[in-house]
Amino acid sequence: MRILPVSFADESNDADWLMVAGYVASAVIWEPFEQDWRRLLAKWDLPEFHMKPCFQGECPFQSVGDFDERMDIAEEFASLISRTHLFGQIVAIDLHALAEIRERWQLVRKKLGPGGWDVSDPYYLAFQIFVQSVADQTPALLPGEGLEFVFDCKPGFDGNAVDIFSQMKASGNWPPKNPLRGVSHRDSAEYPGLQAADILAWAARREIPGSSGDSYRSKRAKRVLDLAMSVAGGQNSVWSKEILTGLLEDMEKQLATQ
Repeated sequence: MRILPVSFADESNDADWLMVAGYVASAVIWEPFEQDWRRLLAKWDLPEFHMKPCFQGECPFQSVGDFDERMDIAEEFASLISRTHLFGQIVAIDLHALAEIRERWQLVRKKLGPGGWDVSDPYYLAFQIFVQSVADQTPALLPGEGLEFVFDCKPGFDGNAVDIFSQMKASGNWPPKNPLRGVSHRDSAEYPGLQAADILAWAARREIPGSSGDSYRSKRAKRVLDLAMSVAGGQNSVWSKEILTGLLEDMEKQLATQ
């Protein structure tokens, strides 16, 4: 049986923030989790589970029932997450702040040479931060093991993301206990881990920096969010305007000393 740790991740965004979130565990944990997840899908006659259509009553949830019934279903999936030994990680990017400094950042990065954070698109930056955060915070692996990452398909971005991962892997900056092994982009319909990551990304977009609201629908959904985030025990990375600007200024200082 494969025992290599695998991280499943998905992204969610609105006009202000981009989130990449996911869970990591070994195959001995993922395999029974996937079986239980598929049993829930069969119970509710669903091809796959995604939080946004469940919350909004869109396909395939339009005939499932009213809002409370849909949230009952969501809680069943989120409860499975909360009682499974998963390690959650969340990355949040302030889109407005990044847009303000992107051109300046890219110019400095070009002058500094190969490597560094890729800000050509917010997704690539979030992708890099997520991979590094998981590699840094996952408990020590056994000799010969390495982290595998599975991201939800993102047409137009998958190839570049794989190239970025290869550059990170070849950089030699990773602790020996947690080397990078591989990355792929898959169809979430085939991977319950990606569907679980979807719930966490959806939850994170409402909890970081905090905009869940006071309406009944928001409060009712918060029980689902709390369950999904109950195992997100990592040092979640919120890249606010202050952090982004500070990193850019540090790079500019480094450039000035060359």
